[in-house]
Amino acid sequence: MTPESDVKVKKLRKPPTSGPLLLENRDNSICYLNSALNLLYAIKQIRHYLETGDLKSDVILKEIKSIFNGKRSARKLVNLLNMRHGAQSCHEVVKKIVQLLPPDIQRSLSLQHQKMTRCEKCGEKLLPRKKMVQSVEILLPEDKPHTLTKLLTNQSTPRSCTKYQEVQEVFDVYRVTVDSKIMVVNVLQSDPMEIKNLDTDGVMEVFGGRWVLRAAIIYLPDTNRKYDYGENGHSISWTKHGQKWYRVSDEESEEFEKFDARRLDVEMLVFERV
Repeated sequence: MTPESDVKVKKLRKPPTSGPLLLENRDNSICYLNSALNLLYAIKQIRHYLETGDLKSDVILKEIKSIFNGKRSARKLVNLLNMRHGAQSCHEVVKKIVQLLPPDIQRSLSLQHQKMTRCEKCGEKLLPRKKMVQSVEILLPEDKPHTLTKLLTNQSTPRSCTKYQEVQEVFDVYRVTVDSKIMVVNVLQSDPMEIKNLDTDGVMEVFGGRWVLRAAIIYLPDTNRKYDYGENGHSISWTKHGQKWYRVSDEESEEFEKFDARRLDVEMLVFERV
């Protein structure tokens, strides 16, 4: 299930100065954590804070700083983050770590989320509820593929009208704030589903901002015929450093000119505002 690439350059044994993290995974139980760390490492605001900020007595951030500076194992983080061994959620790892960052860094990773409700039968409108969120969640439909822009801007969940008690729609609206620099997208799905027109090197215009993709986490299922990923499958990361894309599977890295995300089971995406 190795993704296609227009130009495959070379296979790396250790990362260059500006390249990705290569982290050991001896029993194939922390690939989710290794991939999540590579995704966070691709965010320059987080890298800069961990390098120059006052981490005080935060043992988790200090451990992540050590990993970012060359430590090859993230196994200690499993206990520090209170994560169980085996299959885990990359989403949960990123959420736990982001919550430890200072407010100014969290604001740079936040969008304004506004929920609007309207009953299509009686026309009732409820006042919008606004809050800041660190990630945008999209649920891939089961019927057919959609473009990422459509998935991001047409999210809705069922609610009940207070008058008729009938299920209606709550439309989720996101807005870019002044501090928003990074957009994290969590992809929720029960089965792999293609995201159409996912341009990994182009500019996407959504939420009143312009964004470019910097990192992604891809899930490789245990049904892969070429590789044995065990019963829980395997998570890998794709991150862009400079002009190159790096596909990282724990300690192994491959360098590419382009990242072809077609037909891949995407778990997370990170976009940078431009």
